[in-house]
Amino acid sequence: MISVVKVKHDELMAGRPARLFKSDHAEMADGEQQRDFIYIDDVIAALKFVLTAPNLSGIFNLGTGTARSYLDLARAVCKANSLPERIEFIDMPQALRGQYQSFTQALMARLRAIGFNHSFMTLEEGVTAYVQNYLRKADPYK
Repeated sequence: MISVVKVKHDELMAGRPARLFKSDHAEMADGEQQRDFIYIDDVIAALKFVLTAPNLSGIFNLGTGTARSYLDLARAVCKANSLPERIEFIDMPQALRGQYQSFTQALMARLRAIGFNHSFMTLEEGVTAYVQNYLRKADPYK
């Protein structure tokens, strides 16, 4: 799957608004679906930790432990690109209605309990780093 940040970035760079799905839950506002977005450097820090931890085995959740909305993400992409907020809500595809997970958040207690004390980037920090250090630079592989 492609990064949601890249998709929103590409929409904005093409002069279009960042498009988000409307909510299919009456009690949830459009764009308020939430995910536990994590920056790749934080994933790498966790992997390094578990690879060097002695006598460690098992399955561990990995995320920041804090869910944020897609609306927050779209706003962060606009800001990282120094653009005014242009966000449009589109109908959720029929195939996803009633099946779309509107909230995911990693439970981090087990990983924290074994000593992983890393401080995660905020959504805004991670989006800004990704946009400015990667998406706004020429692809060296093209």
